[in-house]
Amino acid sequence: MTASEFGFVCLRLFAVVVIIWAIAGILSSFSFFGWPLGSEGQNLGWIAGLFFVAYWLILGFGIYLFFQARRVSEKLFGSAEGDVDSISASTFQAVAFSVVGIYLCATALPSLTSMIAQLLWVSRAGAELERDRFLQDYTFGAIQTAVQFGAGVFLFARAEGISRYWRRLRGGAPGSDK
Repeated sequence: MTASEFGFVCLRLFAVVVIIWAIAGILSSFSFFGWPLGSEGQNLGWIAGLFFVAYWLILGFGIYLFFQARRVSEKLFGSAEGDVDSISASTFQAVAFSVVGIYLCATALPSLTSMIAQLLWVSRAGAELERDRFLQDYTFGAIQTAVQFGAGVFLFARAEGISRYWRRLRGGAPGSDK
């Protein structure tokens, strides 16, 4: 696989993630139109409108990138013809596992830090009833988020080993690059 082909695959995957994220943002911004979100009850739906427009622009970028990934990849990494740099399948798998690990960590970290901050705030507030309710409400989410973060760190840190193990599971020889 050439560097240009690898770039094409990565750009396509990135475009799909951006499209999914933008669609989720568009749908979630619908829920804020007309809500009194301000401290005095003023209507802050215009802020949701700004996010709505921004998400549509991001969606447009994702769609453009999805259909133009080959051209962008050739500009970034050189054309596929005459490209002598090649990347092995195991290296490609290791990079993919690393990217998935980073994604898992990046999506879990905000929730994890928020839960830790809330737990610290509740524990310092001194209200035992409040702390018990918080623990009951957030235990499942905290476990899920912690496991997701741990899996992301593991995938990122051990990407080459996982790639070798994957190759062994598929029946390839440890030294071959199937």
